[in-house]
Amino acid sequence: VIPQKADVIDGVSLVNDQLVVNSMHDAHSVLMLHKLDGTFDREIQLPTIGTVDGVSGRREDKELFYSFTSFTYPSTSFRYDFATGKSDVFHASKVEFDPTQYETRQVFYTSKDGTKVPMFITAKKGLKLDGKSPALLYGYGGFNISMTPSFSLSAARAWQWTRPRGFLSRTIMASVSLWPVKNSINSPSGVSSSNRVTSADITCRTSRTELPRLPLWPLPRAGCTGVWG
Repeated sequence: VIPQKADVIDGVSLVNDQLVVNSMHDAHSVLMLHKLDGTFDREIQLPTIGTVDGVSGRREDKELFYSFTSFTYPSTSFRYDFATGKSDVFHASKVEFDPTQYETRQVFYTSKDGTKVPMFITAKKGLKLDGKSPALLYGYGGFNISMTPSFSLSAARAWQWTRPRGFLSRTIMASVSLWPVKNSINSPSGVSSSNRVTSADITCRTSRTELPRLPLWPLPRAGCTGVWG
């Protein structure tokens, strides 16, 4: 019913006699409405680049609920009104963190084997990317798994705790998601060796930071993290 696209469909719900399609586009969620014959109707605007964890509602309902999270958004439940086309916060996690002070942008680079790799960069609004700010890099790649945006309380606390000294409040947090991963079958870790070398390199070469200012955030089995070449 829904025309085939390059984006992966994570789930489909039937609400308000419409198909609510949760897709993944460049490693982040896109929520779209389609008519029952598959015709595209509209896109539900999300707060920022992030991840939709779940959608709920019944066929006869005039509203739906979805859970959303991102690098600067703790898990938050939203109510979407089909009549107005707007989303309102239904329930928010109680975390002492103001997401309005930060912004997330997405950039792309090409790995050595030609794969287009998306990378998210989160920093305080207005931060000048002159290569002088420290950056925390983490990521994952392999097994056809994409690392989508999610909230980290430890990162949020680091930003807040050091803000008076003006150090980590200037920190850039870069997250790389390697998908699709080519030639992963030839790598013992399931990660393309040609993909896992350029996330740190591109962060430095584009003047976002310098290598001495680029600590790594290791993740379990994250073959791409900690490898510079």
